[in-house]
Amino acid sequence: MFPLYCNQCFRRQKYETSLQLFVSRCGHIICNNCAQENCCICGRPFKAVAINKEMPQSMLGYFSSPMTQYQHFKKTLKFHHEQQQRLVMHMCRTIVEEDKKTKSELESLGKVDDSIMRQIEHERERIRKLREYIEYHERRLEQARYMSPPISSQPRPRYPQRVLGMEAAITKTANKNVAKRFSQPIRPNLVFPQSPTVSDTNNSSSVTTEETNVIKPSVKKQRTPPALLPLSQHKMSDTEFSLNLLE
Repeated sequence: MFPLYCNQCFRRQKYETSLQLFVSRCGHIICNNCAQENCCICGRPFKAVAINKEMPQSMLGYFSSPMTQYQHFKKTLKFHHEQQQRLVMHMCRTIVEEDKKTKSELESLGKVDDSIMRQIEHERERIRKLREYIEYHERRLEQARYMSPPISSQPRPRYPQRVLGMEAAITKTANKNVAKRFSQPIRPNLVFPQSPTVSDTNNSSSVTTEETNVIKPSVKKQRTPPALLPLSQHKMSDTEFSLNLLE
């Protein structure tokens, strides 16, 4: 601690034990002998505090050793630095852990996103195939609407069952038609043509006259078969089909 003395008379307390020193608010040290109503150094109102161990702690620091205060300040500064360093290290570790956790979550979300995108592409492909399937059957239904009755009204095709009575009627009708054809009498005026000879050359005129009187056999006109119909429009029963063949 620096030596204390009066700023007016420069008397030192070290040598005069009965000397009492005071410190004013204006920062001057005055002894009890020089103390007045106003400061003898600056003239301001003298308001001072006695310098002893009972003075306020805020004023006592001015009279302590600067080296002691420096050591205390150094320790205080080191303590503050260590506390701040610990806090910074904790924050750094927390940030690193949060960063790793965030990266892991991002990777998981990326995998989930890839899986969802694959599912979306799969569903799009399935929808596209379903649309093609629906369009294909719509075209089939549109074509069937013009070619045959609607599918709802068209029964499922089945092989027709044969009836014994119907077969007997068909056989009887066929036998009658065949017997009728072969039972017709031969026409008497039917003359079959003969190849001409040399002797018949002179009688060519008479032969020509006779040929005009000959009735030529009637040739049955061939029937033109009807146009083929699609299988879906062919609704002829077995009985009608057999009768047409017999005719």
